Amino acid sequence: DEDGYLSVYEITGNKLWKSSDKYGGSETCFKHESLTQMRSIGDQYRWTFIEQRIIALPDGTLLVPRNEGIFSVGNSRSYNKHTLHALKWNGALLNEIWHTRQSPSYLTDFAYDHSSREVLLLEVVQKAELFSKGKTAITIHRIE
Repeated sequence: DEDGYLSVYEITGNKLWKSSDKYGGSETCFKHESLTQMRSIGDQYRWTFIEQRIIALPDGTLLVPRNEGIFSVGNSRSYNKHTLHALKWNGALLNEIWHTRQSPSYLTDFAYDHSSREVLLLEVVQKAELFSKGKTAITIHRIE
């Protein structure tokens, strides 16, 4: 949901389960000019953060990222560590099957290649600052 919690719904729309932990987390956003925002909170922009990708594997396992860090009031977000989780619905809750070790970087996106059973991670390992452009890394994990 918009607060970062995972929810599972029946096809009828009834909520079956909601996670107690937050997942996802993105620093990437679009800003739209909004007169409504200007009147209600004084910001001329409406900030829309892009949600993290969730991938369903053929066996029903879900790959779900989790960025952690500083989430301050308003639109200031700064994530500095991440994990990737594999979760599977058991009829009552999403059970964690495995997760990657925590990495000291911000996970911007990931992809899964079914034929090679590899997960490709795009990570920001050093953020851009006043005198540096920042650094990214691509990491590949094989799923056994």
